[in-house]
Order: sequence, then C-alpha cells, then structure tokens
Amino acid sequence: MRSYDTRLGKKIRKCGGGTTMAGGGNFLHRVISYVVNELVVNGLANSPSFQRFAVKTSKRIEDISSKATQTKQQLAEQLKDISKKYGGCVKSL
Repeated sequence: MRSYDTRLGKKIRKCGGGTTMAGGGNFLHRVISYVVNELVVNGLANSPSFQRFAVKTSKRIEDISSKATQTKQQLAEQLKDISKKYGGCVKSL
C-alpha cells in the first residue's frame, strides 16, 4: 500500500493496517470509563451533602414547574377575557 507524505514530498510505504490498538484501545477505554463511572456514582450516592443538594434541587424544580403551570393558566384566562371583551374588533394582529 503506497501513499504520499506531503511533509516530505515523497511516496512512503505503509505496512499493515495502520493502527495496532483499534480493538484493544476501545476495550481499555470502556473498562477505564466503567471503573471511573462506578467510583463517581458510588461516591456521590454515599455523600450526605450531595444528597441534600439533590433534594433541594428537586424541590426547586418542582416549585418552578408548578409556578409555570399556574402562570400559563392565568395567561390563558386573561387571553380568553380579552377575546370576549374585544370580540370581533381585532381580526388580525
């Protein structure tokens, strides 16, 4: 297999498939990723401060979600009232 090396301006010959760790490197990466993931997850799961953070964050998200639902309903009611009040006066915006 021949290819052209643009840095040297010469033709070079490559032996083999190019990369030697194609399958092994991927496997090693997956193993390291799994081990690090397990350590991080177990560390956070057993951390009281992280658990407090998670509970507070969950509560805040629930509060924001309920406020958004309430605001959506209020806006829908206001729009309904405006459409009744002005009826056919405003045909297009």
